[in-house]
Amino acid sequence: MKEYKPIFIWVLIVGGLLWGYEGVTGTNLLMSVLGISIANIVEIVIGVAALALAYMKLTMSGKK
Repeated sequence: MKEYKPIFIWVLIVGGLLWGYEGVTGTNLLMSVLGISIANIVEIVIGVAALALAYMKLTMSGKK
């Protein structure tokens, strides 16, 4: 799972930028570009990446 960490980080960066854009403009860029169903899938992927990184951080906190 450690080999996926850079991918999870990039997914969260993109998700954060999308949320920031939505907060500033009030427009959900994912839904505008991809449509509702695909945007929901992308949001689920972002959430899974956040959970995976949180799990890795909690379980690997004492290990180096």
